[in-house]
Amino acid sequence: MNQSSLWQWRPTSRNTAVTTVIFFLLLFVGLSVFMGWFDVSIFYSGFSLQQQILSNHRIEHPLKCGNQTEITCPMSNYPNTTYNVTNPVNSSGTMCPSYFRWIHEDLRPWKETGITKDMVELARKTASFRLVIVNGTAYLQKYMWVFETRDKFSWWGIVQLLRWYPGRLPDLDMMFECGDLPLIPSRNFQGPDARPPPLFRYCSNEESLDIVFPDWSFWGWEFMEESLVTSPSNSIPCTLPPPYNATEMREFLDSKANATRKVEMLEKEYWDHIKKKQ
Repeated sequence: MNQSSLWQWRPTSRNTAVTTVIFFLLLFVGLSVFMGWFDVSIFYSGFSLQQQILSNHRIEHPLKCGNQTEITCPMSNYPNTTYNVTNPVNSSGTMCPSYFRWIHEDLRPWKETGITKDMVELARKTASFRLVIVNGTAYLQKYMWVFETRDKFSWWGIVQLLRWYPGRLPDLDMMFECGDLPLIPSRNFQGPDARPPPLFRYCSNEESLDIVFPDWSFWGWEFMEESLVTSPSNSIPCTLPPPYNATEMREFLDSKANATRKVEMLEKEYWDHIKKKQ
């Protein structure tokens, strides 16, 4: 074995210094890019990161109600037809979120038979309201009184969808119930000839066929939270209320609700009496 085969490279002090300088230089450049100190988009020919972000921005149609005292807003400010998307997402290369599979599971009882108009009308017996969307316009029919205005928050959710995606919601006819407990037990609709009514609500379970709709309490208070953040609450002294019993508070709210229903019934009886006299 000759001497040259035994030779090994050993770093000198000069090589070590050069390697150290290059290492810290690369580290500094990487840190600058990560912290946003250095704009790397100048190295991309004809491409701008800022333009890409702007092209994917959602097109919104804010409310235009004239003043703060109006209860309703004119419908002419909001389109109900499909708009042109500047950078449409390729559906063939896009995967749906994992929760989409639960939509198929909720609709499984109607997979073979489909949903007929008679099934929808059968859900009318327990529905709180009916929602119909035709050509991007929503129509609503309220059937019964709903506690804590749950129905109104659900309506606002539909209005938000129509404003965010004008013309992209399909035509539909749905019955909605705003109570707490499921009402469509699966044991009552067994076999190939079963015709369960499609009823939407906020909750369901393994023994029920109620179709789950997002609960208003998960997203219905966002605009109120924003108003609390922007309000001058920090400049106003706040005193904590005295402790209360939750059961007593519920009984108090129920008594107020019962009183409201009594007033509505008396008003209806009064107008029925007037109509009979006419």
